[in-house]
Amino acid sequence: MLEEEFYTEWDEGYQEAAALLDGRDDAIDEQVSAVEADVELVGVTAIEDKLQEGVPAAIQTLLDAGMKVPFVLLHAAQHHGWCSYLLCQCLSNVSCS
Repeated sequence: MLEEEFYTEWDEGYQEAAALLDGRDDAIDEQVSAVEADVELVGVTAIEDKLQEGVPAAIQTLLDAGMKVPFVLLHAAQHHGWCSYLLCQCLSNVSCS
């Protein structure tokens, strides 16, 4: 949780960065990096009907960081098996049984 004083100062910097005409992307990245430092992720949720590009790598990053990542695959029979196969192929420590 962010302290109100920190957020107020951060938001001012972010608004200034967002208003820049030159170097806006770099300035915003700098502001975002400042607020994302030392963040403790307590939960993640996502809903999608297929395994999208980049999802396996993102899940593996969470696992590498020590997060517990439960999976509930609710899907139409047509794609369920394929999504399960892709997920298991991308994550070596997931059992597909």
